[in-house]
Amino acid sequence: MESLNDLSSVISDVCSTLESISSTLGSLLPLIMEMHPTAGLIIAAIPLICKILELLAPDVFEPGEIENGELAVKAEVCQDIKPEDYETFSEYIKAIHEEIGKDPEKKAQVDERMAARTEEEATAYKLVSVALAGKIVAEKLDTNYVDPALLGKLNACGFDADKTVNFIREIQKQGLGAADANKYFNGDLRGGDFEKAGEAVKAALGKIDPSLKTDEQKTEAENQMFKDIDAAVKAEA
Repeated sequence: MESLNDLSSVISDVCSTLESISSTLGSLLPLIMEMHPTAGLIIAAIPLICKILELLAPDVFEPGEIENGELAVKAEVCQDIKPEDYETFSEYIKAIHEEIGKDPEKKAQVDERMAARTEEEATAYKLVSVALAGKIVAEKLDTNYVDPALLGKLNACGFDADKTVNFIREIQKQGLGAADANKYFNGDLRGGDFEKAGEAVKAALGKIDPSLKTDEQKTEAENQMFKDIDAAVKAEA
């Protein structure tokens, strides 16, 4: 995998450009920067993320632009289009597509930047693209930001798109947001917050898998998730 130091520098450059677009995108930058230590986990989850987008927002994205990072390049080129000028993030993404479609010069800029990317830049643009996708997933599920790192963890646990969406919906019903779920699996929650998150996860697992009938079975399933995530993170280290 690319040098984390090199990748971090490239992500910083991309983020600096995006930050000039708007405060809305700027708010994603700390999350994008936090992604790069688990970049491989997130990249591996891109097929899952695309399937989720097909379920939740089939009319928002164009084929391939998440997998190859082109969405982030389009956002860079269309800096005159700002998210805060639209009621939803979905409308902002659609406006970018419309602009690229009708402006040959901007389309050429996108093509040139895509062709000239280094390996580190390609990874950085993919991470930024999935970060933008996370914004759409959150919008469609009416939750706080869905960090692609969480989707990477669920992918490592073998979740498909339906199971992932249902899991996020069920933890919300239990009062656990997607951001805190990610912190839980990172081991970043402590004390009562950790215990509450654990109970929410077990309850959600019971809802999406009717075979988990006892508390012991739910706990075992939850522990297996931690093992799967830990193995995937170590494999990417």
